[in-house]
Amino acid sequence: MNKRNVLLLATLMLVVQPACASDYGALKGEVDSYAPSPLYLSLTGGAATKKTPSPPVAGADDFAAAAQRLRDLAAQWELTLQRPEAAAAFIVPRADLLLSLTGAVEDPAVAGQALVDGFSLQTLETLTLLRNPTIRTKQAEARAAVEVFGQAEQIDAVLRRYASLSATSMAGSGMGVAQDFPFPAVLALKGQIVGEEVRAARETLEAARRDAVAAARTAYWELSYSGQAAEITARMIDLLENLDRSVASRYEAGKTSFQDLVRIRIEREKAREELRTLAEERKNREAEIRSLLALPPEIAVGIPAIREDGTPLPAQAKLESLALARRQELRAADAMVGRMERMLEMVETMTYPGFDLGLNPVPRGVIAAAAADSAMGGVAGSSGTAAAPPRRPFFAADEAYVREIRQRIAALKSEREAVRAQTLVDVRNAWFAADRARREEALYAAKVLGLSQSALESSLQGYASGSVAFADLLESYKGWLENNLARRRARVDIGITRSGLEAAVGVANLEGTAD
Repeated sequence: MNKRNVLLLATLMLVVQPACASDYGALKGEVDSYAPSPLYLSLTGGAATKKTPSPPVAGADDFAAAAQRLRDLAAQWELTLQRPEAAAAFIVPRADLLLSLTGAVEDPAVAGQALVDGFSLQTLETLTLLRNPTIRTKQAEARAAVEVFGQAEQIDAVLRRYASLSATSMAGSGMGVAQDFPFPAVLALKGQIVGEEVRAARETLEAARRDAVAAARTAYWELSYSGQAAEITARMIDLLENLDRSVASRYEAGKTSFQDLVRIRIEREKAREELRTLAEERKNREAEIRSLLALPPEIAVGIPAIREDGTPLPAQAKLESLALARRQELRAADAMVGRMERMLEMVETMTYPGFDLGLNPVPRGVIAAAAADSAMGGVAGSSGTAAAPPRRPFFAADEAYVREIRQRIAALKSEREAVRAQTLVDVRNAWFAADRARREEALYAAKVLGLSQSALESSLQGYASGSVAFADLLESYKGWLENNLARRRARVDIGITRSGLEAAVGVANLEGTAD
């Protein structure tokens, strides 16, 4: 190409380029200023067709409200674990006693100072709630369950960000993540699921408190009995020593046989050995209390204050109805059933397609990847006809998973009915034991002890006058000892069986339910 041709080509380009630019600008202006014809507007009701933006992945306001609700629930549960309500807690200690024993949580010496001679049952209960290792374990587990609220929010927040970033790029391929994850609704269901888990953990914590307090009460009453039984046995030894001196004088005077003297000394040595056994048994009870409070062996446990339980026994029917409402195992079973029901609702929400008019490019579900095949030129799409809704992969597996959850819900409901039936049996057995202990204590207090004392005095007088044999006198002494010990045992059993009844019901104080 010579120089002349080059100049002609350059001149042509300078002329054509502004013309093309001018034509493109005019075309763009016509497109931007386009308005439908009057006939079209009359046929469509006067509404011009405008391109509407795609819906967001999830409403920011809805998601923020659901996330805030989760944070509020976590804060409420944390407060509930710190300050349990009377309607939900097995036992609520006195505020002044709890404040005075706060230092015992970390300092065993403070706990030891509270367990000096004359300590009360309420003091031991409060120390158990503060220091028992099992209770601390369940408290940590309950607080760990509360942390799941934050995990649910963070996981959905990550998924939501991923959906927001991928919504534009996947719109053309038919893989609509926004439809797969209805974040606010599913997040709310996750919050309800976590709430039921926390409720079950809270009931497990209350059951641990109940069992620890019941064990502390039993140790308290057994420790009290060992002290009272030791006092009665010591009195018996004194009586036998007085009788031994009397029989020895009669033997020296030739008025009785050596066998009588030997028999009374045998009974005295047996009583002394029983006294040593009671002292060792007392050490066992002290060790139980130290174990419940996680105290070192050098911490001494004093003699508990003598406590009489004179409150009437509530009616069995009232206790059964209260147990069905307050028993911790039943409440935990209800929480687990509620958790699985909400899991089923969430799985159904994320698995089954929702109702639509077939206008959505992607069906609702957990993963709609199969829609990409239809949108990228499948058989139905290539024919120019309307494509059938694509089938989700692994839909049959999801169906099986839903059926599994339903079966688990049925199993949990059956388990709940078993717990309910066992609760009624436990209440009946505990009520029977408490009623029997009260009847036995009343029998010994009103009749048996008085008759035993009269029999002993009559035998002493008869033996002095020679009308009563020594064997009958010794039998009167043994009967007096056994009856006094039986009455003390019955008094202690009232406290133990009362504690067992409260544990079976799930409420620590039953005074308000008495007739």
